[in-house]
Amino acid sequence: MKVRGVSTVVDATLALLLVSASVFVVASFLADDRPETNPGASDHVAETVSVSTANVSYSLEPIVGHLDDVDFRDETYDEGVFRRQRHGSVAELIASSAMLNVTIEGRQLTKEGEIYSDAVEGALMETLTGMGYSAYVTARWRPYEGASITAIETYGSPPPGDADVQLATLRVPSGVEPVAVAVEGEYMESYANGHEQAARVLAEAIVERYVPASEMQVALEDQWFRRDLALYRYLRLKAILNEFDDSAGLIDGDDVYYYLDPDDEGTVLSRNGANATRANAYLARGSDGVADFSGGADGLKRIIGSDLEDHYADDEMASFVAASSIEDVVITIRVWEQ
Repeated sequence: MKVRGVSTVVDATLALLLVSASVFVVASFLADDRPETNPGASDHVAETVSVSTANVSYSLEPIVGHLDDVDFRDETYDEGVFRRQRHGSVAELIASSAMLNVTIEGRQLTKEGEIYSDAVEGALMETLTGMGYSAYVTARWRPYEGASITAIETYGSPPPGDADVQLATLRVPSGVEPVAVAVEGEYMESYANGHEQAARVLAEAIVERYVPASEMQVALEDQWFRRDLALYRYLRLKAILNEFDDSAGLIDGDDVYYYLDPDDEGTVLSRNGANATRANAYLARGSDGVADFSGGADGLKRIIGSDLEDHYADDEMASFVAASSIEDVVITIRVWEQ
């Protein structure tokens, strides 16, 4: 287990939402018909992870230096402003930890979860102490088949090759709105560019998950660390989209999303002109999704639309709902006797 920092301060406004909901469990064997491991081990561990609660303390310090535009090196920021604390079921903490490890086309969106992940791993291992089992846990969010936007995190060490392993699967809310029906419906009702129109719905939901408009509006109008943390999230997503936008050209440093310049007074990320709703629409849908925004920005919908075109032919979009897992993080727990 990696060693991470601790924290004590709660930032309720900017903390990502821990969603309370039912956790579904599926258990199965990975060994012989008569495994040496107690046949009820996977069920027992899965139930324990689902119902046990924990407090975890961690720090956001890994974000320092991750983004040149917001480096958090202001001398007024002592280590206390980076400290955070969360409470929830162990399963919820695992899911939220995985969602903070999201990548877009392999690019890590945020480093807010680096220390949090190890704090959650510690809570998991403490929960399993005394049960007599070892466990290796994988938490994965893949909203649809072939997604370029995914989140995955692992906890513990893989089982030895000769272990009698049992497996349990939990489904925990990801915090992304369950928009699969709307995505499929948008495609079916469109006359042209159906994949792109469907992608717009999903892009809006994902952007809202990571920069919730109501919370970001308050933060953008604030100052110091609270505002800087909001800018960090927005500008990290902007930086990734700039890399993949068709309009970016071949010149390093091209900024297609120039309406998101926080230093330009009156823009949607400036303090006086802050408008999180328009900023979110811009990142999700690009220039054509926001009134009065010109330019060629394509938004997150371009990446998602490309995925859908590659993996869902026209006659297969009708199965999108059944094949998607937008609203769930799938937690796989492998259990064996110590």
